[in-house]
Amino acid sequence: MARNLHVLLCIVLLTSYALKAECKTSLHSREDNLADNNDGTVEFYVEETNTKDEETRVPFPVENTEEETDAINRENIKPVYVEEPADIIGEETVELQDSFQGCMVACIKPEICCSCKESGKRSMVVALVNQLTKDCATSNLTTCANQWVERNIEFTKKAGASSCTRSEMIVSNVQLCANKCLGRPLSKPLNPKNPNFNPGYLTNFADLSHPPSVDLTDFCKDMRAEGLLCTKYRADSFTAGNTLCRSDNRCGYHDQQYSWCYVDFSNNWDYCCTETCDFHGQNYLWCKSGSGSKWQYCGKGGDMDIKHHRCVANYPCGVHQEIGKKSYYWCYKDLNKNWDYCCQPWHSCGKHGRAYNWCYTGYTRDSSMQKCTP
Repeated sequence: MARNLHVLLCIVLLTSYALKAECKTSLHSREDNLADNNDGTVEFYVEETNTKDEETRVPFPVENTEEETDAINRENIKPVYVEEPADIIGEETVELQDSFQGCMVACIKPEICCSCKESGKRSMVVALVNQLTKDCATSNLTTCANQWVERNIEFTKKAGASSCTRSEMIVSNVQLCANKCLGRPLSKPLNPKNPNFNPGYLTNFADLSHPPSVDLTDFCKDMRAEGLLCTKYRADSFTAGNTLCRSDNRCGYHDQQYSWCYVDFSNNWDYCCTETCDFHGQNYLWCKSGSGSKWQYCGKGGDMDIKHHRCVANYPCGVHQEIGKKSYYWCYKDLNKNWDYCCQPWHSCGKHGRAYNWCYTGYTRDSSMQKCTP
């Protein structure tokens, strides 16, 4: 009778607690399977066979209800913690966008570089973020970002290379992204040639001053353009007389013994400087334009004519010799090729001891006086 009672008790316990152990009919004696606890409770032991055929005994207090057992089990479960990236400068444990620069690159719209090749837009954003971080990392970032855009990017009001770039769009986008990304750790400068590469966290602030060197022209639609967002022309895209080279070339020797470029698609051309434009002991500006004795008149007279009208972008004030020798500084003021004089680069518009405003416009010192509007 006692043995049958113990078999029944085994079945009840196994059903109540949903144990996976098999209740064996060949149970041992009462002494083997029941153990008296000091507190008066009784523990029943069930034999389990593990993969090594070793006996494992799992105690269950007989008097515990199913709810109490669940509570005990929950109490014994330890929470699993996922270790967050160590907040240690220099440790490469996070994704690129978890750094300040990576976040900025992901946030800034590539369309802000409307003058970039499609394949170069993201690369240009990386170059912009590198420069912004270099200049603003130790300042109030959001305040610095606003001033930085106006200070570092040339817009159409300066007769730049891009006619589609808008400062207000860039300022709002950069400011929005700077606010979003503030507080993230700085990374080392990113590589515009490989914008998805994670260089790791910054270990030395001096590293911000040495981003990877790249030619930004590679990202621009116009091979004459350069600078952040392709908004200005390269120095080697202008002739000695300050005419912008044709869109498909820049100054170079091009199989000649002097530097030159085409200035239009009618194949008009002019010389380019290979050395500094200066007086060099003469009463006019000139420069070397090739090997030996090759030289040319030169000079950049700004982008306003004597009446303070803005010159067209590809014809700022200069001596422009490609369509015939000129003895004065001048520019086109519209696309219909209406032109006017310009003040000499070294003689600005002013009264200069007279009752009206005037300046010299000739290519030699103190020549060709014209009234002007300052």
